[in-house]
Amino acid sequence: MELQTLDYDYTVHQRENAGDENLAVKFFIRAEEDTTESLKQGRKIFKDTECIDIRIPGGKDITTRPIRQSDLVRFPRHYAAFKARVSAPVVGTPLEMWPHPQLTMARIAELNAVNIRTVEQIVAAPDSVTGVFMGFQTLKSAAATFIEASKSAAPLAAMQAKLEDALAKIEEQGKELTRLTAIANEQGVQKASTLHLNKGK
Repeated sequence: MELQTLDYDYTVHQRENAGDENLAVKFFIRAEEDTTESLKQGRKIFKDTECIDIRIPGGKDITTRPIRQSDLVRFPRHYAAFKARVSAPVVGTPLEMWPHPQLTMARIAELNAVNIRTVEQIVAAPDSVTGVFMGFQTLKSAAATFIEASKSAAPLAAMQAKLEDALAKIEEQGKELTRLTAIANEQGVQKASTLHLNKGK
């Protein structure tokens, strides 16, 4: 998904944070998977997450992470300008994650231009969009079918995830048992060797 960013701004924001006037700071949105919701829906569900990028000009140190409350206090003008340009957060399956033959990069860009960024938004789009994009009604029907099919597969996907988790734990337990057995065997050999030496005396 396209990142919405605020260009670097070198202005001073809060004098009590010494050195902040020299930082290159930008807020942006990054799409991150909501694993819990993905399991429920049976398809990849992403949510917009507000993040911050902090850099020291001329240096190699870079901090990129989800924002904290302290960032809003530390860089209020950066954040205010960023929020003024950002639309409401989006939750759903990004168009890039839907393997549909009609969704070329050019078509995705066209849909993004009218604020359609997810499969769910295609389904919710008004009929007026049909007249703007050739074949949109077919795409809309396919999107609805995709969502319904994903919901039907969700219980199976959740069960598969639980099975994989259980198998991973069993494998880990097996490795631990092997490790403990090796230690016990090594200690047994050492003990037998010590007894043999004592008998020799």
